[in-house]
Order: sequence, then C-alpha cells, then structure tokens
Amino acid sequence: AINAEYMGVLACDGLWDVVDNDQACEVVRQVLKAGEPEPAQKASDALVALALERLSYDNISVLVVLFPGTGKVLEPPGSPVLRP
Repeated sequence: AINAEYMGVLACDGLWDVVDNDQACEVVRQVLKAGEPEPAQKASDALVALALERLSYDNISVLVVLFPGTGKVLEPPGSPVLRP
C-alpha cells in the first residue's frame, strides 16, 4: 500500500451527482491498497469510470491528490492503522 495520510478529490458535479464523499474515498483507498504505480491517476480514472457506470449526465472531471504523511496508510476512521 502507498503511504499517504491525506488525500484530496477535486471533481465537478458529474461525479458528485452520483458518488458521495465516502464512496469516492473508498475508491481511492482501494487503489492505494492495490499498490500499483501512479495511484492518483488510477484513482481518478476509477472515479470517472464509476460516474459513467452510474449514468452521470453531467461533465465528469476528477483530480485525485495524495499528500505524503507520517507513514500511515489511508484507512477509514476507526480502522486500525497499518504500518509498513
């Protein structure tokens, strides 16, 4: 998994009309846990694909930004923090 304490998802309403904040964060977490290269781009692509799958009828633009942290892996609140 990628070490990142914070993330930002900047998107237009084409995403937010059909995906809520928690769902968007979960998609980013899943991409991070997969450990593939270019996780921010892959997470952005996954969110666009999800909006299209859910038949969003608006513009869909997504930018995911990962901020380096203190070695924590992104986990939902209340989850145990995994250390590398």
